[in-house]
Amino acid sequence: MKYISISLIILSASCNGQHEKNKKMNRQTNEKISSFNIFNDGGMNINFEKFITDNKERIRSEVNKYGYKVPDTNTFYDKIKFYYNWDIKDYTNIIVLENDMFPVVVIKDYNLIYVENSDGEEIDGQLISNYNKFIFYDDNPALAWLKLRHPYLLDDLVSVYGFTENNDILKFVFSRTNFESKSVLIELLFQDHETKLKLREKMVKKLREIKFNNEISTDYGVVVGADVYSNFSDLIQEIRKKPNDFQKSDYQIAFLLNEIILSGITGIVDEDLDENPDYIKVLQNNNYYGFERLKNYLEHEYSNSLSYNSKYKINDSDGYTNLRKEKNTSSEILQKISTGSEVQVLDNSGDWWLVQTKEGKKGYVYKTKIKAESFQ
Repeated sequence: MKYISISLIILSASCNGQHEKNKKMNRQTNEKISSFNIFNDGGMNINFEKFITDNKERIRSEVNKYGYKVPDTNTFYDKIKFYYNWDIKDYTNIIVLENDMFPVVVIKDYNLIYVENSDGEEIDGQLISNYNKFIFYDDNPALAWLKLRHPYLLDDLVSVYGFTENNDILKFVFSRTNFESKSVLIELLFQDHETKLKLREKMVKKLREIKFNNEISTDYGVVVGADVYSNFSDLIQEIRKKPNDFQKSDYQIAFLLNEIILSGITGIVDEDLDENPDYIKVLQNNNYYGFERLKNYLEHEYSNSLSYNSKYKINDSDGYTNLRKEKNTSSEILQKISTGSEVQVLDNSGDWWLVQTKEGKKGYVYKTKIKAESFQ
């Protein structure tokens, strides 16, 4: 009997051990793997999961040199959700958060984020320590250090992950953003969502709040933020060109048109609607998607005369005129426009007209230097 009991105990322990092993294997099998763990670009192939696995101890050792204390697991998970909009709970130990050569990499069992110095050493303990202090402890000295040494990491936080919850960071990133670049605007204001691009409406609202103190034009003769909102026309053209690439494309166009009207740049709206008259019916059938300023403009202000009845050319006895960045003669000269050159009028209210040249530059020209020619 004794021998049978011992055998049963051994068998039971063996079964329990196998059961726990099976549970662990099943748990690992069910864990998600980030699709970004391996980076492929042309002939370049980087397996970040293998790199982190092979260098984990070295990474931790380098970070420890700067006295970094890891956060508790709940804080770790919550902050990653807050900053990157990733719920990492069901993922494997190593999670690459973006498809990039220098990505943000989560190491779950260390409660640590790995970022790489794009200009220096591969494993930079000071950089990793400061980045983690900023993310998990809202450390202001660490944030100041990142702004000075590695500002691109803050740019990515906003443009790649759509982070909008810290006005100080947004102000810093907006000050570095080239709003004249269509590709930069698309990266900042749109996010990938279910294989399509979705407008980051909150980011657009934060842009007006932070860069222009929530100012809107109450008079169509006054323009707000022309250097930014005039470029929204490029986004609208991109959506019209590839509507299937964008989620709810008609709605997104309405949202952007409304923002342009709020800035008083009515010429862009006139031209777009002149070229796409069927879209007016779309707006009407959808009650202008709830955008009251857009509705008011179309019902009380809009007339489709600007684009169809006139074209505009520079007319200056000097043989050229200056395209200015602002509405005054001491403002920066963006381009010299030859007499006879055709320009697109984006807004013809006031003494200084907002125009776009055939080279794509946007700025202001005094109204007497522009001549309208009928071409019915």
